[in-house]
Amino acid sequence: MSRLSHRQQETSEESQMGAEQGNGMDQKAHVATYTGFLNMAKWGTIATAIVVAVVVFIIAS
Repeated sequence: MSRLSHRQQETSEESQMGAEQGNGMDQKAHVATYTGFLNMAKWGTIATAIVVAVVVFIIAS
């Protein structure tokens, strides 16, 4: 039997706890939240690019 360092033992325990807690996760809610975040980031990037283009156009005029 190999001896684990204190940190390795803590990491092992943390990963076991994470696996146990992950079983109760609501996958549909997770996917919906993540999809909403991606859409917000996409449209936010597009809106920022448009605002930058308008500002550059105004400054160049």
